[in-house]
Amino acid sequence: MGIKHDNRVINNVQVKMNQTIKPIPSLSKSKFITGLQCLKALHYLCYNPKLHDKIPDDRKKIFTQGTNIGVYAREVYPGGELINENPRQTSQAIEHTLTAMSEAKPGDAIYEAAFEVDGIVVRADIILKNKDNSWDLIEVKSAKSVKDINIRDVAIQTYVMEKSGCVVNNIYLMYMAPEFQYDNPDWSNISNNFVKADIKQASREFIEQIPQYINEMKEAIFSPAVLPQVEPGEHCEYPYKCSFYNQCHSENN
Repeated sequence: MGIKHDNRVINNVQVKMNQTIKPIPSLSKSKFITGLQCLKALHYLCYNPKLHDKIPDDRKKIFTQGTNIGVYAREVYPGGELINENPRQTSQAIEHTLTAMSEAKPGDAIYEAAFEVDGIVVRADIILKNKDNSWDLIEVKSAKSVKDINIRDVAIQTYVMEKSGCVVNNIYLMYMAPEFQYDNPDWSNISNNFVKADIKQASREFIEQIPQYINEMKEAIFSPAVLPQVEPGEHCEYPYKCSFYNQCHSENN
């Protein structure tokens, strides 16, 4: 599976705005994915999230749908430990994850496991312990196919997990079966609603590029007063329409 990436050259320019000095923000998985699409959008997300376009109702529905599907997916690997700390409780979530991993037996699952390395925080949908003490990573998506952006998503999780000392063996994407009906789902046999794809090779190929991308992103968000200069282009709507589309395009009118 090919990975599409925009190799635009980014130049930093001074932004004319009054801002108080803020600490350099950490990179979450979602911020990393945003940064792959556009460094300017990443900067907005870190320092000026209120400039975010209004989220359409249909998009909100998709978010809710994805959250619900993620919860049901846990039942494919029942009886696991849920790391239930919220996104603002990173240190507590990591501590909870480490405890759960140390107590897990082969075949045990952990949901929403938290890992952090070099200021990058990820939460894994499902990790499953193997007999050799390695772990399988299972990412859940509400789409009905494997997309390039999913590979990148899982790759950054794998990268952070392994840098944290976790041995990752198999890497899977669990997505919706072709016959699944979003508006009228049948959860009586949960496993029938999912397809599990092995994406280990594609993820490993992308992982090799991650350190370079991380350096670019950290440079892009080093200062709240310096906004990366990125001209509008195809990346504004690929793989998703940018959350700061209106803000950015108004600046160029």
